[in-house]
This record gives sequence, structure tokens and C-alpha cells, in this order.
Amino acid sequence: MYKSLVKPHLFCYSHTEQTIAASGSAIPAINLANDADFELLEIRAAISKAASFTGSVNLLLSTSSGDLFSNVPINLLSFASVEQDSYSGYPIRLSEPVHIPANTVLNLQLSNNGNEAVTVQIQLWGYKREILNK
Repeated sequence: MYKSLVKPHLFCYSHTEQTIAASGSAIPAINLANDADFELLEIRAAISKAASFTGSVNLLLSTSSGDLFSNVPINLLSFASVEQDSYSGYPIRLSEPVHIPANTVLNLQLSNNGNEAVTVQIQLWGYKREILNK
């Protein structure tokens, strides 16, 4: 978890980098702290891959209760910052903040549909909103 010194309520939730074998998958989780609700503003991804990589790396984001953030997996190469390549994407910026309650567990289903292993990290950027009546 990263915290901005410039905007103290700006916050990033992420998971530990995951190395995913060719044609493999991983399901890391992001546990939101119980100190504040979270307003999700953008989704970023960082991918390290070989220059000879071909294929896609997909993300399906859901809550532990099964609520999905999209109806199909999203290709991370369409917006990720990618090492070993000549392009860098832009984050997914949401038109409206998504309110996620404190203490929520988010599951990130990552699928590597490529010919080589990749290392992936998903970052959720937004604002922590203090819980009233503490």
C-alpha cells in the first residue's frame, strides 16, 4: 500500500507482484483496510515480460462475494505499463468513483494467454474516505 505525501487521502491498494507461467493463471487478493471506505478512481497495471512474448494477459476483478467489475476479462496489455516493449498504456480512469466498503476483499483473476511467463502487479488508485461514527 502506498500513500501520497502531496494528497494524504490519495491511496493505492495493490497486491504483491505475481509471476504467471505461460498459459497459467493466478488469483491474488487485495484486502482493503478496515479504517476507511475506498473510492476507486483508476486501475493501473505493470507487466514485465520478454520481448518475444505474444498473447494477452487478462484480468477479471471481483469482490469475495462474487460481484464482478466487468462482464468479461480485460486485456491488461491494452492499458498497462509494459517493460521490454516500446509502448506504455494509460490507466483505466473511471467516469465515476466506485465506492468499496472498508474491509472488502477483492479477487484479481489473472490469466496469461501468452507463450512466455510474465510478472504482473495491479494497482487500484483512489481516495480513502474516513468512516463516520468511529
